Amino acid sequence: MKVFKNKLIYIISMVIIVIGVICTALWRFNYGINYADGKRITIYIGKEYNMDDIKQLIKDNLGNQAGIYQEVETFKDTVSVRVKEITDEQVDALNAAVKEKYELTDETVVSYSGVPHERLKDIVKPYIFPLAICTIAVWFVMAVALFAVKAENIVLKLIMAFANLVLAEAVYVSIFAITRIPVNEFFIIGILAVYILTIVCSFKVDVEIGKDKKSKKK
Repeated sequence: MKVFKNKLIYIISMVIIVIGVICTALWRFNYGINYADGKRITIYIGKEYNMDDIKQLIKDNLGNQAGIYQEVETFKDTVSVRVKEITDEQVDALNAAVKEKYELTDETVVSYSGVPHERLKDIVKPYIFPLAICTIAVWFVMAVALFAVKAENIVLKLIMAFANLVLAEAVYVSIFAITRIPVNEFFIIGILAVYILTIVCSFKVDVEIGKDKKSKKK
């Protein structure tokens, strides 16, 4: 019965991964605003300003679309805002609103440029090396623990644990591709959560099995 359940889990996982690959090939991932194609608006004020006022001006002229706001740190007189889309008419309206609000005399205080979307491999790239080092360390500890309980086929168990980790991460990414959940900072948190849970579960199961076999031999 247990073998059947394991096979069923692997089959369902492979089906999800295949569907995820197809969805990715057809529609790619649904990137959140911080990773998707978008526009970066630069607002030069040249004096002290209130970020809440800037957000209200953006809302009044661009609607309720989400934005990522960042102060330009050099002189702290410029704001950078990343939004999904903006038209020339909206830029002109925002430019006029900012000039009126802060009584600016410059003809143009608002400009914008296109921002390409980030590829998935670029999003996860900073985490690959730390996770690789962590994986090696955990696998070493797992090998020592399995050896301590005199478990059989230690190398095979480590290989299977790694395969399960890759499978779990592939299923997680495929779910994002299938359901069109936006890929954002929570996507990375999820990857780390799946990583930790898979390693902990693999470690616990293998060690418990090794203990059971050791006790039976006694």
